[in-house]
Amino acid sequence: MTEKELEDEFYAAVMRDVKILVKNGYRPTAFLNMISQKGVRETAKQLVNSKEPSPGYTKLWEMGCLQYSVENQIQDERWHSLFTDEERTKAKKRLADYNFIVR
Repeated sequence: MTEKELEDEFYAAVMRDVKILVKNGYRPTAFLNMISQKGVRETAKQLVNSKEPSPGYTKLWEMGCLQYSVENQIQDERWHSLFTDEERTKAKKRLADYNFIVR
C-alpha cells in the first residue's frame, strides 16, 4: 500500500469518528477546517505536537468521547508509518493525562 493510500484510509477512519460525533451532537468545525486546509495527516501532527490540547480535544474529554480523538486514532498500528515514534508517544501521554486507557 502506498503512503497516499494509507493516508486516504486514515482520513476515512477519522471521518467515521467525526460522523459519530456529529450524531452525538458535536460538530468539530475547527478540526474539519484544519483538515480542509492542511490535510488530515498534517492536522493530526499539528494537534499532537501542540503543547496544550486543543479546545476540541477538551470537548471530547468532557463528552467522554476520547476514543474518537486523533490522539487515539494515532495509536492504531495501521497508521504507525504515518507518524513518528515521538508523535505516537505524545498522543499516548495526552490520552493518559486525561485518564483514557489505550487498548
